Amino acid sequence: MLLRLLRLITPMELAIHLHITGPDARHLLHGLVEGPNLVEKGGNKKYRTYQLHVGSS
Repeated sequence: MLLRLLRLITPMELAIHLHITGPDARHLLHGLVEGPNLVEKGGNKKYRTYQLHVGSS
């Protein structure tokens, strides 16, 4: 549900949604950025925000 919002999300929002720790959420998001579906949109290393890449492939 969180990713359906199509807005910027923070690692802490994901952590709360998935019931995991903040560092685990950051690690998960960092791994997903290496794929084609998630992009970093702003912030520094700890407070980065992410967005789904919903473009034509």
